[in-house]
Amino acid sequence: MTVQEAIHDKFRVDYYRGYLENLCKAISEGVQVKTYFAWSFMDNFEWREGYSQRFGINYVDFKSPALTRTTKDSGRFLAKYFFKVGQPGVPATAGCADGNVVKKHRKAHKNQQQQQQHNGQQG
Repeated sequence: MTVQEAIHDKFRVDYYRGYLENLCKAISEGVQVKTYFAWSFMDNFEWREGYSQRFGINYVDFKSPALTRTTKDSGRFLAKYFFKVGQPGVPATAGCADGNVVKKHRKAHKNQQQQQQHNGQQG
């Protein structure tokens, strides 16, 4: 993987976007989520893979004496999401990929519950 491919990690952005959307769905269905963090903050040494696997949200240039770090696209995505959510008075669901995700899922969940109740009354 080239440096540019590592930094422009669309596959990881897509993963986090989907994961967080499903997290929002779970919250809208009543799951109490207290915290979430991304693993891992930066590329690092893995016991089995050494430095060959890069899965952090910050790229580390291991060949540079200063170990230069560059924020990956996934890091920028998460920063945008979490900084929005981390503001005082902003609900944890405010950072959902689609601002209406929670409302949409709550409505769908409510409709599903009503349908189940209706079916139960007729059965």
